[in-house]
Amino acid sequence: DQADLPVWDAADRIEAADLLHLRLLNRWIRIPGHGEAGGRRELAVLKLDGLYDRRRRADPFRGVTAEFDCNLTDRFYLEYNGLWDAAAGGVSRSNVDLRLRLDRRLSLQVGRRYTDRIPVDPNRPRGRGTERVLGGPEVLDALDNPGISFWTASLEWTPRPALDVKLRGYFNGRASTGDDVSLNVGYQARCWGLSLAASRYDDVVRNDHTGRTEIDRVTEVQLYFTIKSLKLRLFSNI
Repeated sequence: DQADLPVWDAADRIEAADLLHLRLLNRWIRIPGHGEAGGRRELAVLKLDGLYDRRRRADPFRGVTAEFDCNLTDRFYLEYNGLWDAAAGGVSRSNVDLRLRLDRRLSLQVGRRYTDRIPVDPNRPRGRGTERVLGGPEVLDALDNPGISFWTASLEWTPRPALDVKLRGYFNGRASTGDDVSLNVGYQARCWGLSLAASRYDDVVRNDHTGRTEIDRVTEVQLYFTIKSLKLRLFSNI
């Protein structure tokens, strides 16, 4: 009986299944005309996966997993993957990545990550045996996560071959904390380099007076001077 086995994580229980797997794969390919330069190019790919559970009388259709990649030109790329939950009637997972090369010096990237709350049934595993959870009940509590929701963005500018500017950001979609922003400016000559890094982020620290864990907003500025393979930190302020 599986109930007599230890529980390491949510994947330790293999339930009986009777599923029908439906898949649709569609590719868009550009074929150059007569006398046109360049070869065949895959512009986009669409993948749809669905599961039909024959053991479930109510709502046997579980949902649809979708993947879409679009690469129309060298300057545009879009990637998406998501899961539509038929029982909940909504999207339970959605990931998007968009990259744009505005010109040869400037590029932009934006990303989105979303996963709905993943509950764990406290009655699992079911059977005649006794549930044994390695590490205690906190193992199942950790698996019962609230999901994730955040945005990422980055902007890179190279006005000159030796000069590079990068701006990155991480933005929490569920809470006001956790937003991170960083700016890096670097100049690299033939045998030496100079870089400035500024960032603002949340750091988890332990309060010595209360003994509780708190979130501290940290602003950090660092200046680096590099001579070939030797790097020296000239200035650091936290």
